[in-house]
Amino acid sequence: MPSNIRTFGAPDAPDFTPHIQELLELAGIAGTPDARKALDWFLQQGWVDSELGRQRGKPAPPELFKQLETSIKKTQKLLRRLGKFPPTRNIEFDMGCYVGEGTINVATWQEGMELKLPRNPPPLVWCYPEPIPFGSTIAMINRQRVLERLLRQLDVFNPKRKRGGQRNLTNRAVVARAAHFFRQYSTAKLTTYPDWQVCHLLQTILRSRYRRAAPR
Repeated sequence: MPSNIRTFGAPDAPDFTPHIQELLELAGIAGTPDARKALDWFLQQGWVDSELGRQRGKPAPPELFKQLETSIKKTQKLLRRLGKFPPTRNIEFDMGCYVGEGTINVATWQEGMELKLPRNPPPLVWCYPEPIPFGSTIAMINRQRVLERLLRQLDVFNPKRKRGGQRNLTNRAVVARAAHFFRQYSTAKLTTYPDWQVCHLLQTILRSRYRRAAPR
């Protein structure tokens, strides 16, 4: 990528260079020229990611997100109620899911890897407990946690925000790129703060700086 995408056909892109040193200090990374250039590239790439996502097409209507959110929260409540009865005490957990069946996939994380699952897996074996092939890797799934993760993802993609919605999505994309950079290069390995707190601090900084840098 060019050193500054604003000079290469994207004049509306934010200028991150005044804030690079502050972000590097936050992550405990020495502000060398290479580090400054690399972080600036990561932040610019986050903005490009956001723009490409915006240009791919019209998002689903907010009403659809709301319907699904309501349905998920209702399911969570019903699961909690069922969990109070002895026969269904563990209904909130899937205790016999094996890798390769189409529900879950696992791997040791590596840079650039992409886990895949079939969008349309074969029909589920309709018996419980289901037969598990010998030697299979077994996974236990917290259904409530899966639903919480789905709610979080809906909140990210829900176009419910009438003002500043695209800016919020841009901030998320930039923060995600910055967090990836920090995890990869920080000597502190982000042990001073949990990942979510680091992302929150980054988002606070970038929101405020992006507002000041935005064209009037």
